[in-house]
Amino acid sequence: PSSQPPSSPRIQRQEVNPAGPPVAESTSRPREAPSTRLLAPDEPAAGDAEPKYTLQVAAFREKKRAQKLLQDLARKGYEPYIVSTDNSQNESWHLVRIGRFSSAERARRYAQLLKERENISALVWKLRP
Repeated sequence: PSSQPPSSPRIQRQEVNPAGPPVAESTSRPREAPSTRLLAPDEPAAGDAEPKYTLQVAAFREKKRAQKLLQDLARKGYEPYIVSTDNSQNESWHLVRIGRFSSAERARRYAQLLKERENISALVWKLRP
């Protein structure tokens, strides 16, 4: 065994496997960060403690469909989340959302970039206090 590090670094990534425990994936070179770094939702503005808007990218009756989209978006570098709710007919819906924004304008700009880069349409939603 040589005391020198290997010429190409190896990393371990954890992939989410909904059917069981996490599965380790070994790669010979670090995976390049997706171009979504430019799309990171903004931090709340100074004096604006709570974000006011989010983007809704999908709504599903079946939770596993929402979870699949969540995993797909997360793999691409986004930070999606699911909100589960019941409507007035007592039907369960699972809403896939991305980001928390301090203004509707910032949310709209992010939605436009999401459409251009991923071909995903998003609705701007005002968050409840």
